[in-house]
Amino acid sequence: MSVEKALQRPINYSAMDTSEQYRVDKKLGILDWEPTAKEAREYSRKRSEMGDPEYTGLDNDIASNF
Repeated sequence: MSVEKALQRPINYSAMDTSEQYRVDKKLGILDWEPTAKEAREYSRKRSEMGDPEYTGLDNDIASNF
């Protein structure tokens, strides 16, 4: 399943530039992955559980401290 492959992306994936993201997705074999709504929710939930700031809102918490 592609969700499991996508979850192998580095925690800083969303901060990478598009060429780096392309290389990661190519290596994982998910260049053409188009998640269903259910897969997108599962991916977001699991990334949040992993502590990914893109999905946990940590960026907002950090920004509010300054």
